[in-house]
Amino acid sequence: MYLADSWDFVRNNLNTCPNAMSLQAFSPSLNATVIRALPCNQWSCRWCIRIKKGRIIRKVTDARPNRLLTLTVDPKLYSDPRDAFDQTRRQLPRLFTTLRKTYDSIEYFRVVEVTRAGWPHYHCCVRSGYLPHFQVKAAWEQLTGATIVDLRQIKRTSQAITYVTKYLHKLSNIPWTARHMSYSRKFFHKDPEKPPADHDYKNIHVVKAHPVNCITLDRHVTHFEPLKNGWVKLTDTYDRGF
Repeated sequence: MYLADSWDFVRNNLNTCPNAMSLQAFSPSLNATVIRALPCNQWSCRWCIRIKKGRIIRKVTDARPNRLLTLTVDPKLYSDPRDAFDQTRRQLPRLFTTLRKTYDSIEYFRVVEVTRAGWPHYHCCVRSGYLPHFQVKAAWEQLTGATIVDLRQIKRTSQAITYVTKYLHKLSNIPWTARHMSYSRKFFHKDPEKPPADHDYKNIHVVKAHPVNCITLDRHVTHFEPLKNGWVKLTDTYDRGF
């Protein structure tokens, strides 16, 4: 028999991403197999996208952008929305490279949105010094032929959070691309170095099956115990290494 409280834990903590695979290992100190979910991390996954959006919003906020920039495309210049996206997304880095020649340090984070007619345009959080609208507009028009550019200053941090949150929520609705966002190399602050692992797990490997399936298919598993960082200890197994 599975212990009810333990099975509830597994169901609530491992049965999340429906496309997850399993990360399994053996712990000599516990003398047991341990397992955790390995989410698919895809934008199309309704479980993973919530985590990804939250992480991105926090990182963009910490980057402290001070401008919001919208860049459009001219539909008359392209055969279809995918063609417009493929051509104009390559011009974004060139736009900022051009502007840096005059205005020094400019870093950006961009997300793509589509209009009701399906055409892409770009929303960017920018961190820069003085940046005149007419120069940005002229550079984008020269690169893409589009003439509509909106540039405004961020007066409150909440503005950036609202801006990013609004457009991130629309990302999963773009059928012809998974390239939902991009950013310049120095836009985000460096992540702190990860501390060394505080466990003795050995033979860590990926199993191409959902962790709940791995557990329920093994009839020798009788008890589960939550560990740190999403790991679950499996006890009373017939075969410790599965």
